[in-house]
Amino acid sequence: MAHTKDMKLPPAEFQKSHVGRDDQLVGANTQRLLSAAVVSKGDDINDKVLLISSSNPKKGDWLLPKGGWENGEAVEKAVLREVIEEGEVKASLLHKLGDFEFTKGSTAYAYMAKSSKVYDDWAESIRYRI
Repeated sequence: MAHTKDMKLPPAEFQKSHVGRDDQLVGANTQRLLSAAVVSKGDDINDKVLLISSSNPKKGDWLLPKGGWENGEAVEKAVLREVIEEGEVKASLLHKLGDFEFTKGSTAYAYMAKSSKVYDDWAESIRYRI
């Protein structure tokens, strides 16, 4: 997408998606550690939430923004980075929702977040969002 001066773009550090798992943090049992977010337009859990399409178009799934966090990166920063990279949204964290495990053994640390800005183009703009 060609950028124009009127477009709302994320900061340069978020315009490229972090790809691969070489620099990602792993747990004591070598399970993948993930950050995840439920992003709403307001403070109320009954508000609309951000969903993104799966990176695998054959699945047809709609997901919450999530992904691994990098060595040396705080989980809170990883959550906000994933929200920008995958969902084109700047957000602020409201509170931690808890931790949960995926069937493949990964552990996700989930947060409730409130959106404050929607960008016109983003790192994973090939994905859809609702």
